[in-house]
This record gives sequence, C-alpha cells and structure tokens, in this order.
Amino acid sequence: MIDILIDGVLRGGVYAIAALGYVLVYRASKVVNLAHGTFALTSAYLFWALSPDLGPVGALIAIIPLSFILAAVVERAVVRPMLGEPVIQIIAATIGVSYLLKGLLLAWLQVRYALPGWLLVPFEHSLFPRGFLEVAGLRLDFNFAGSFLASLASFGFFYWFYKNTSLGVAMRAMSNDRVSAVAFGIKSSESIAIAWALSGILAALAGVFYASIYGGASGQVEYIGIKALPVIILGGLDSVGGALVAGVAIGVLEVLGKLYLEPLFGGGFGEVFPLLFMIAVLLVRPYGLFGTERIERV
Repeated sequence: MIDILIDGVLRGGVYAIAALGYVLVYRASKVVNLAHGTFALTSAYLFWALSPDLGPVGALIAIIPLSFILAAVVERAVVRPMLGEPVIQIIAATIGVSYLLKGLLLAWLQVRYALPGWLLVPFEHSLFPRGFLEVAGLRLDFNFAGSFLASLASFGFFYWFYKNTSLGVAMRAMSNDRVSAVAFGIKSSESIAIAWALSGILAALAGVFYASIYGGASGQVEYIGIKALPVIILGGLDSVGGALVAGVAIGVLEVLGKLYLEPLFGGGFGEVFPLLFMIAVLLVRPYGLFGTERIERV
C-alpha cells in the first residue's frame, strides 16, 4: 500500500510541474492554453532526437531555449493579436496551434526518422539511471524518483522566481490588479509574453520527465496536458502553490482508483476517478481549494 501511495506522489510531482505552466498563462492572460500538451509532446521527441549527439543533459539544456522561443512565438503570433476578444476564441486558437504543431512534428518524424505515427521510441540515453532503488524496504524506480525530484526542484525554482524577483513580482502585480500595475509602469504585453515563454519551458520539462517515466517518447506524452487540467481546477486556476498540492493529490487518487475501483467498474476508471473527485470539490469550492474567490456585484 505504501508503494502505491509513493507511486502516486511521484506521478503527482510531474503533473504539478505541467499544471504550473497552465497557472502562469492563466494568471497573465486569463486563458487556458490547450496547446500545452503538444508543447510537452514536441519536447519529448526533440529530447529523443538530440540526446544521442548531445547526451541527456545537453539535450535537455538545448530544449529549454527552444521551448522558450516556441511558446514566445505562439504568444506573439496568435495570442497577442486576439487579446480583447472573447476568451473562448483565444482558447479555440490554442487548439488550432496544437493541431498545427502536431502536424509539423509528425511530418518531421516521418521524413527524418520514417516514423509512421506517434510510436514509442525508447530513450537510448536516459535522463535518469535505469533500475530500482531500495529505501527502507521500499523499491523505487529511478526514473519515477528522478522525475519527481527534478519536477520538485523546477517547481521550487519557478516558485522562488515568481515570489522574489522583480520580474516575478511584476507578473504577480499584473495578474492581481492590471489597472494599478499599468499605472505603476508595468507593461501588460511584456508580462503576458514572459508568462507564455516560461510556460513553454515548464511544458518541456514536464514532457521530458513524463516520457522518462515510460522510458521514451510517444503520443502518450501529450496526455500530460490533459492530466494537468484537473490539477489546476482542483488547486485553483490562479494558485501557484495549489498546483503542487493538487498535483500530488491527483496522482495519489489516480493510483488508488486503478488499484481499488478498476476491478469494480472496469479498466480506465482510475483515470476518471480524479475527475469525479474534482467535480465533488468544485460543488463545495467553485474556485478550487486555493483559488481566489471573486465576487461580482450587479
């Protein structure tokens, strides 16, 4: 039982780092970026392609600026011209971006590597050691533990950046009170652009870590974007700390659902159980566990 709970916690850490990317974009532009999972998928396949020449660490270092630039380009070319339009239109545009990126990625994989689809391609040079670690009688997979610790370190860095740097404080001011922030000289366009670019880095990290858990890149990596959605809704769309707490909670609920509920309700119910729990929480707390409650008077 303890092994199962630890497995859920380790998975939840990776979900949290993906959810943090959603939170940064939402706080800056009040938009949910539905291309987030595609950013993660692209990064996983790029890691697979670059790691034989650059090594796993070098490939990860190379992917980070590429993901930064990709997200910044999407924000500048697609999102910024649509600011002021209904939010649903911007969200729909991110879906279009997702399909465009997947098409370009698939074409590249077919031409360069003759891959007919989103096949699993094992990481020849894994980011984390393969095998298991024995700790206090518990048997932990190195990839699970490594992905969790790397996600936790990344989360800690971005949390520190968001809370303590001048740029992070400016982004927080813009998300909390846009009118006052602009009055003090903070440029909203710059804050939104930086939030999107940082979100791209977080998607890249989540994609590589999630792929490492399964030993390689595949179409399944895109699901990290879907798995992170109940995390941000449960923790609160605008809560940075809530993403971590809810990520771990969703990870634990997922493994418990697979262990106890799938034998009763059939395969796949473990994936659904966190969504049902999320709905139950939202009936009591519509803004999530840590989200900011907004009251509008009419």
